[in-house]
Amino acid sequence: MNILLPRPARPHRYRSRQRTSITRQINATLAQAIEAMQAGEFERAIRLAQSMVLLAPPRSFLRVEVLNTLGAAQMMSQAYADAYLTFSEAVQILPQDPYLWYNRGFASRYTMRFGQALLDFDQAVQLEGDTPAAAQYREAQQQAAYLAQRYLEMRKPGFTLEQLVQQEDLFQQAVQAMEADQWAQAEEQLRQVIWMSDNLPQPWCNLGVCMMVQGNVAGAERALVRALELKPDYEHARANLAVLRAMQQEGGPN
Repeated sequence: MNILLPRPARPHRYRSRQRTSITRQINATLAQAIEAMQAGEFERAIRLAQSMVLLAPPRSFLRVEVLNTLGAAQMMSQAYADAYLTFSEAVQILPQDPYLWYNRGFASRYTMRFGQALLDFDQAVQLEGDTPAAAQYREAQQQAAYLAQRYLEMRKPGFTLEQLVQQEDLFQQAVQAMEADQWAQAEEQLRQVIWMSDNLPQPWCNLGVCMMVQGNVAGAERALVRALELKPDYEHARANLAVLRAMQQEGGPN
């Protein structure tokens, strides 16, 4: 019996055809996602793009295209925290692309990472150079510089841009932990935020909520009172403090 051994080129051709098929599938699905965005169907666009994330080869340009489409759909649906993570992965894969940094800059801004937004737009301007898009990038950079300076001035004297980036990221991590009911983790992160600069009411208010949920009523009251000291018209802190004191009157946990 004569057995034909497989030729080395055949598996290579098969893999190439397989990759071509995947690429076509991804491109076709991304086209549908873009059409969905244009029609205002942002959730559908997100689902379509997400379905292609696992198919796209890691650290490939094709994966960047998937992530960029997904991030755009998430931004349009106001899922800013998700968009920030999506664009963060994209810039790690293709850090020389100014458009990705520009998009991540807006995701940073809308997740209240004003220091990171400035760094992102700085990077976009530097990479873009002298092109028709450069003016648009510089405008975003100037707006980000204004906001970053404004938020730096809210901190203690000498607070640096690097510290602002770290503090804002810690705060967003705490918010995500609260959304996941990880109250002890969120409390620790908020304490770090406050330790870096005790000038902001929102971390104190969130800290109060974390302690209230965990049954630390006295600690929660101190935190909410501190939030109101920093911002007397802070309605969210005032409402939480009213709830807390009602719990105390009704014999709640202490």
